[in-house]
Amino acid sequence: MAERVGSESYKCTLSDVALKKAKRELNEDPATRQRKINDLQDLFKTRPDIKFRQDDAFLLKFLRDKKFDVSKAFKTLTYYYEVRRSYRDVFRDFTPSAFEHIYDPENEMICPGRDCPGKSGCHFASW
Repeated sequence: MAERVGSESYKCTLSDVALKKAKRELNEDPATRQRKINDLQDLFKTRPDIKFRQDDAFLLKFLRDKKFDVSKAFKTLTYYYEVRRSYRDVFRDFTPSAFEHIYDPENEMICPGRDCPGKSGCHFASW
């Protein structure tokens, strides 16, 4: 069964077992799923400064995360966009190669307390 919002459609591919579990644990009901998506999209009007993605599959991630509580999903979605706006430089090139310097084995780091291999207390350790 395909459900439509805007130009994107969502086709539920969950098995019967998964649907029952989603209903029990996430409050996801196939009968009200589209209404919840539409309710979430209605809240977009309250934040004209954000260009929200409208596709069902993307919005369902936030609804499922918040157990289909539309107001909580909207709050999380808004925060997601605000973080992406505040830290554009991080998200511009968000690939593993962009962060190689963090995992460089030549870097020194402080390894506190009992997590230090071989010694107690803080010291510098090379990876």
